Amino acid sequence: MREKMRKHNIKNRSAKVVALERGKIEEIRGKELIRVAFVISFHSAWKLDSLYTLMLEDSRFSPFVVIAPIVGRDASWSRKEINTIFNYHDSRSREIYVGNMDDAYNRLLIDKANPDIVFATNPFPLVPKSLHAELLKKYLMCYVPYHMEVGRYGGDQGQYNSYFHNSVWKIFSPHSVSLQTFRDVQIRKGRNVIVTGYPGIEPLLASHRPQITSWKIGAEKKIIWAPHHTIDMPSLPYSNFLKYAELFMKLVDRYSGRVHWSFKPHPLLYPKLIEHPDWGKERTNAYYAFWKENKNSQFDDGGYTDLFIESDAMIHDSGSFLAEYLYVDKPVLYVWSSPSVSNYFNDFGLEALDACARADCEKDIVNFIEEVLEGRNTFSNSRRSFLDRWTPSSGSSPSARILSHLSQELIQ
Repeated sequence: MREKMRKHNIKNRSAKVVALERGKIEEIRGKELIRVAFVISFHSAWKLDSLYTLMLEDSRFSPFVVIAPIVGRDASWSRKEINTIFNYHDSRSREIYVGNMDDAYNRLLIDKANPDIVFATNPFPLVPKSLHAELLKKYLMCYVPYHMEVGRYGGDQGQYNSYFHNSVWKIFSPHSVSLQTFRDVQIRKGRNVIVTGYPGIEPLLASHRPQITSWKIGAEKKIIWAPHHTIDMPSLPYSNFLKYAELFMKLVDRYSGRVHWSFKPHPLLYPKLIEHPDWGKERTNAYYAFWKENKNSQFDDGGYTDLFIESDAMIHDSGSFLAEYLYVDKPVLYVWSSPSVSNYFNDFGLEALDACARADCEKDIVNFIEEVLEGRNTFSNSRRSFLDRWTPSSGSSPSARILSHLSQELIQ
């Protein structure tokens, strides 16, 4: 009964949204300059740098950043995340507005920023309502998924058919599998969804090389370990962290002088470990400190484009990284939490999974490391098949397609 009522409310809301959108579009069409807000909560989920740059180069658009704090998380962790986001965009001389937990303050902040369009970078109500739900009702909101939409869980409701997904003006989808899922499960049947490709892979496909290395200098093989945060989510059982956390510390010492490691955890792993009964703040901080201080390792919690490009391989149990890392075309090992984990991926995710080596136990992880040290390019043919099928055509980037669609809809 509760689910039926939820869908009824979303359907009614969706009908009202369409009528409101028409009025907002006409209002924006009369403006010479379109103000575009990008609301950001996690720096590692910021995948729209290319789109932001294109808007800066277009005299019709004026983009800016709004930093939205995460509700209900460790205060020191939240402050660090806000500072990371701010420093990144401030170093690029971008217009920035920093929100806080006070909704009244945030409303004044948004009024001052005066957006016409808002890009959300997360569909979940993790931030103050003034920087999420209220923006959804007041402005034309767009959404580019913060991941490549590889997963399938909970009947696809949380990722495709929430109040948010049915209320946003446009969803710029990464691939056709995503669009079909929206058509199958969303109340609006995908009518607000446009397939553009995923902007997050554009830097990975670019021909540039990093000017400043993301890695400590050395001749060792550079391997990323990227554990997921789902240590407490039976509905999405990706994570192997609790099982292998101690093993990877031993591997750092075992391969000293031969492998240099990057510990690249999902940003939500830290706050979840702090709350975990077997970990807590002291143990979690000690574990993270090991990676930061060891001569054979480093800790990376921000952007990862250059980290990926310069690496030699990755071991992980992540979601979006499953597809993203394939675009650097290097050996990658996916650690399976159980034989049934493939049930939690859609068809696109399964194709990405098939392009990775698989680990079910410690021995598989060690064998993969040895293969990397020997220079073996494992699963290269499988990766190439995936890339041939899912790499955007060279004619137009995902960011360019998004900007083109906005221009067609909003500029007379």
